[in-house]
Amino acid sequence: MNNGSLLARIVAAADPAAALEDFLNPRLADLPGLDNLPGLKQGGDILARAITAGRPVAVFGDYDADGVTAAALMASFVGSCGATVFHHLPNRLTEGYGVDRAAVEKMAARAGSSAVLVTVDCGTSSEEALVLAKKLGFTTVVTDHHRAERGPKGADCVINPNLGNAPGFEVLSGAGVAFFPAAATRAALRERGFFQKGRKRREPDLRTLLDLVALGTIADMVPLTGINRTLTRAGLVRLNQAPRPGLAALMQAAGLVCGHVG
Repeated sequence: MNNGSLLARIVAAADPAAALEDFLNPRLADLPGLDNLPGLKQGGDILARAITAGRPVAVFGDYDADGVTAAALMASFVGSCGATVFHHLPNRLTEGYGVDRAAVEKMAARAGSSAVLVTVDCGTSSEEALVLAKKLGFTTVVTDHHRAERGPKGADCVINPNLGNAPGFEVLSGAGVAFFPAAATRAALRERGFFQKGRKRREPDLRTLLDLVALGTIADMVPLTGINRTLTRAGLVRLNQAPRPGLAALMQAAGLVCGHVG
């Protein structure tokens, strides 16, 4: 068996639906459109309206690596669009997984009743807390990837590829899911002329978020195929070329040297 035949068999075993070239050299340009993930355009519109109106955005994440990178991604993105951002990462021992009622009350006290609450890597199973958030005045957008029979009551928008028909998106990590509402929000802001010349606000480059997507994807041990492979490859390139100060310090402490990802 020659090397080419062996490589083809490895690729076929890893991702039978992928062509060899697509598998070895995935391109961001080939990512599926925003219409293919239910709730995405609605969530992007909610966030775009909040940003243009100057409403705060409260980001609720999870305590694991996927949740932390997803929260950092969302907070970084809405902040780059000019929003005032609040965030909460639960304590694993005292708060546990999911959106907690006490945390919602604290975030309402900090962010105010006009804020949009965005959950990342959690929220689908947090119906009680989200109903409370609604009563406290939050507009809520849930972004998550955990399986459930239905979305939670109390949420104005739910973006979870494992709740409906979203072929290809089901493999995403929490950070991977969070990336797409950021893209939808940027598209909605474009339509509103938010980034037109003469305005102070620059259009964010979504590629700068892909290092966080790659970290969350790898840490959550989801399949490195399809969309995940595309996002992770681009994210590792970003991580090697321009690591964030905190990540650069971690890489240095771990004895890792930045280099080119082919």
